[in-house]
Amino acid sequence: MEYAPVIIKTLNRYDHLRQCIESLQKNKGAEFTDIYISVDYPPSEKYREGYLKVRKYTEQGITGFHKVHIFYHEKNIGSHENTKFLIKEAEKDFDTYIFTEDDNVFSPCFLTYVNECLEKYADDENIFAICGYSYPVEWERDGVIIKNTCLFPAWGYATWINRRKQLLQFSKEDIQQYMRRFHNAHFLYKKNRHLFIEAVNIARNNHYLALNDQKKLKHIDCVMGLYLTMRDKYSLMPIVSMVRNIGCDGSGLNCAKITDSRKVNAKEYDFSRQLIDEREEFHLNDYEIVPISQSELKKLDQFMVTSFQDRLKAWVIWTLLYFRLLKA
Repeated sequence: MEYAPVIIKTLNRYDHLRQCIESLQKNKGAEFTDIYISVDYPPSEKYREGYLKVRKYTEQGITGFHKVHIFYHEKNIGSHENTKFLIKEAEKDFDTYIFTEDDNVFSPCFLTYVNECLEKYADDENIFAICGYSYPVEWERDGVIIKNTCLFPAWGYATWINRRKQLLQFSKEDIQQYMRRFHNAHFLYKKNRHLFIEAVNIARNNHYLALNDQKKLKHIDCVMGLYLTMRDKYSLMPIVSMVRNIGCDGSGLNCAKITDSRKVNAKEYDFSRQLIDEREEFHLNDYEIVPISQSELKKLDQFMVTSFQDRLKAWVIWTLLYFRLLKA
């Protein structure tokens, strides 16, 4: 089995990066795995202290892997460009890769899981990615891998270079075209209300994460979810998460600090306390691959928590957008 490389983008979160690396070092197969780390340059002085800690940690040497490739940028390129840089580096020698940010901690069986799936589904074009993270909802089945068709859990996933290139052809115009039809908009709303709101905002050129300054689409997690839905593709996802995110502490770009760990919804859930699979062994043949059920889709939708006001606003915007798109 060929082991996919792990690509990690980072900047100033030394302690997060250290925990991420240490969890990967404990994985079976780490000794066959290449690691690519790209350290962005601090955009301002407030990031410098953490950046210097990251530099010291990476420069002193990281062991336990087949090869470790470390890159330091001389100017700030931003999170999105840093990801693109890492993928270009990895694809020079590999046709697959495993993506993670620096704030993910992994199960000991994570590398085995994603690599076995990458090997088994290499010829199945309907499988877009192998996701390690799983949402903290009450799943209905044990001993299965879920074929997810909407939300894309991007906290630690693996995919094929050629399938990412197909994703890059997916544009804002594709989303606008899809949203022209009421049947499509209603289908997306029933499947996942959060994703419907994201699609409406992208279609009207008003999404601060998914669109760049030139209003071109950035292929972030919500866009990947739309791609799966609109292209009838899947990501695979375990029932018990193999990834724990420790970045919801106010240190990252898009995750606010958790203020109430008792809540079980995406806005308030304390992801740093989520239980993950602690097993060292994983055997794909022991699992059944099953489609996500309607009741499980509903639970995911409820976990993403969209208010009535947000849903109503999105439908009003869609109605106005619909007539404008029909005239385009």
